[in-house]
Amino acid sequence: MNGKTINRFFLTLQVIILITYVNLVLGRINFQKLVICLRPADFRVENNSNELRDKIFSFVYKVLYTSLFGYLIFRPTCLKKSLVLYRIFRLYGFPVELNIGVKKVHGNLEAHSWISYRKLPIYEKDDILSEYELLYSYA
Repeated sequence: MNGKTINRFFLTLQVIILITYVNLVLGRINFQKLVICLRPADFRVENNSNELRDKIFSFVYKVLYTSLFGYLIFRPTCLKKSLVLYRIFRLYGFPVELNIGVKKVHGNLEAHSWISYRKLPIYEKDDILSEYELLYSYA
C-alpha cells in the first residue's frame, strides 16, 4: 500500500467500512479505545509522497462529502472525518496525528478535530493552531 498509486475500489471499501464503524461505535465506547482500534499496526516504511497524500485525501473527501452514501450515512463532522482520515493515512504509511482542540466563543466551548502531518495541520486553515487550544493528540 505504500506505492505511488491507490486502488480506488479498495479505498472506497475501506472508507465505507470506516464510516459505518465510526458511526456505530462513536459515543458507545471509550474514545481512547476507539482511537487505538483505528490505529493500524506500526508501518515499516514511512510514506513521504505529498502527491499520494493529496490523491488519497481528495478521493476520501469525495466519498465522505459528495457521495450519497457518505452524506446520508456519515453525516460529516470534523471528528468523524478526522478519525477516517487518521486510519486511512496511517494505513498508507503516513505518520499523521489525530488532534482535538477547543476554543471559547461567546462564553461557550467549541471543539474541533484535525489531522497533522509532521506536527503541521493538513487540509485545514493555516491558522487552526492559533484558534484552538490543543487538548488531545494521538500518533
